[in-house]
Amino acid sequence: MQETSQQAMMDARRRGARRTALIVAGIALAIFALSFLQMVR
Repeated sequence: MQETSQQAMMDARRRGARRTALIVAGIALAIFALSFLQMVR
């Protein structure tokens, strides 16, 4: 029982980390795009 719950927690943490990484990457991309547009103008 302990094994399965620990595995589930690890899976959930991995999923959350992936989502967080995606959000951070999206924000970084948005900032990069904004600064690029400022340079062009």
